[in-house]
Amino acid sequence: MCGLVGGLIQTPSSTPFDEGRLWAMLAPIKHRGPNSQAVWAPIEGPATGLGLGHARLSIIDLSHSADQPMHDPDTGHVVVFNGEIYNYLELRNELKAKGVCFQTDSDTEVLLKAYDTWGQDCLNRFNGMWAFALWDAKKRALFCARDRMGIKPFVYAWLKGVDGQKTFVFASESKALLAAYPELKTPNAAYTCHFLETGEFGATQATFYQDMTMLLPGHMLWVEAQPDTSTAAPPEQQRYWQWQPADTLTDMTDDAVTETLEALLLDAIKLRFRSDVPVGVCLSGGLDSSAITALSVEAFGPSFPVFSCVYPDAPSVDESAYIQATVARYGLQSITTTVQPVDLLELMRQTLVEQDGPTGTSSILSQRAVMACAREHVTVVLGGQGGDEVLGGYHGYFDFSLQALMRTLLEHPNPANLAAYWQDSQAIAQRTGAKPHKFKHLKNRLLGACRPAHFESRPFGASVLDSLRPYPNDDLNTRLLEDLTFRVLPRLLHYEDRNSMAVSLESRLPFLDYRLVEFMFRLNYRHKVRGATTKWHLAQLLANRLPTSVLHRKDKMGFNAPSQDWFGQAQNRKALQHYMDNRPDILSPLSEEKWRFLNRAWQKCMAGETLSTRAELNLWRYFITCLWLD
Repeated sequence: MCGLVGGLIQTPSSTPFDEGRLWAMLAPIKHRGPNSQAVWAPIEGPATGLGLGHARLSIIDLSHSADQPMHDPDTGHVVVFNGEIYNYLELRNELKAKGVCFQTDSDTEVLLKAYDTWGQDCLNRFNGMWAFALWDAKKRALFCARDRMGIKPFVYAWLKGVDGQKTFVFASESKALLAAYPELKTPNAAYTCHFLETGEFGATQATFYQDMTMLLPGHMLWVEAQPDTSTAAPPEQQRYWQWQPADTLTDMTDDAVTETLEALLLDAIKLRFRSDVPVGVCLSGGLDSSAITALSVEAFGPSFPVFSCVYPDAPSVDESAYIQATVARYGLQSITTTVQPVDLLELMRQTLVEQDGPTGTSSILSQRAVMACAREHVTVVLGGQGGDEVLGGYHGYFDFSLQALMRTLLEHPNPANLAAYWQDSQAIAQRTGAKPHKFKHLKNRLLGACRPAHFESRPFGASVLDSLRPYPNDDLNTRLLEDLTFRVLPRLLHYEDRNSMAVSLESRLPFLDYRLVEFMFRLNYRHKVRGATTKWHLAQLLANRLPTSVLHRKDKMGFNAPSQDWFGQAQNRKALQHYMDNRPDILSPLSEEKWRFLNRAWQKCMAGETLSTRAELNLWRYFITCLWLD
């Protein structure tokens, strides 16, 4: 994993790219690649106007021959690449069978040769995570692409100079562009307010900066040199990977699904253990990271350490018991850390720098602490990110499962289907400790609707269905797709990348292997949530692999942090109160309802009352955004 920067002066064609700007961009992201840094900006020849820079974290082929920017002497192509092509060995063998020769053992050279052989279609052959910019010497064009899931970042800007010069610039992080082009610092007010209202970011081309753009997951773009000055325009993103949920594997038995999931996940883990440096696993105590841990032991034995963040003084967010249960089961080396923010605002400022802008939750501080702890021992970690969105792990998905059952009940109204619905609803209520919010006001209507006298009442059935479904004519798979591509996962991947790279650590995510994702989205909702069990098939394949306490946890935490306790500490109150009393002008578009909500939450916090998760998250988002705007 690395950091990349660069640019292409489109007009006029004879102007070299300023090498000083490349070094300026590399400086603030050196942490992404501490092993070597280099730039390339030819002052003459067909690549004049191109500039590429790279900061390398050496993972595969540790020799300097694998440093970047990497040049292909046979074609003249040049690439800067952040990420890993996990199936590079298989691709290398396939290319060698075609007569392709290699000079290094790196996956970067495989990328170059794969592009020369298959063109942009090489993207569909890669299994990995990537963001890269590749100079095609034949086309005199820059080819940029980002992995299917968006694990690796890529931001860019298109600049128009006063002299008519038009320049495309890009980097792994916004701070790199800001270091060389401070004129890009203008905040995106609409985007920032949307973030405060919803907590969402990282899912669209827009960014926290008005004139910066994000290359979307599963997209690529081309930037040509020497276009006609009058027609040169910002590059357009093109989707290279597109798919939709499709309930096509209807004939698979439960056992077959579990076996296929097991094979895919185990292979994804094996691929992600490929490394020339030490590898470990991040273990939070939840099902996903515990699954990665258990299957990693199965593949490689207990030869790797696991890293966790614990809070012995904050029992409500501490997962020590679950972590230790898995550690003891497999005899693993367990290394733990914690977060003790003496100065919360200073910690938030550090977070802003490392995260490249505001964040939606304080839980990233726990993740950051785990990454820092891991980096003292290994250079690569595997984690469980993506499991909830792919397999259906959030408690909110229970509603969608029940909605699908209700649709079946309305289409085939009979006592057996009613019994199935009611049995699942009661199991879910027991699992979560509280009935889903739809239950109370629908209970009587559902019972009434399912009496024999109402079996043929389709209009009434439709009205019940409409009241159940926030997404008409949709299902759990569609919500999972939304969470995977828009609502949830993009920001989690942003946190994962920035937290790991802040300490020069590579994070790999087996649940986001595209083969596993595509397989799970070809299955219907009953293969994700069944009764009171989320991630049903994962639970089945782990039944004899994990301690019962971990396998049947009722709560759900992920990485957590006691931010409410931190807000209320005396040394932090005064500073935070300042932001409650002085609203930044740029946030004026926020609704009055949102301001009232924030004020009520702050008053409760100061009174020592326990905040809801929603209130705690909203306060964190507001305070860290104010610090960013300062």
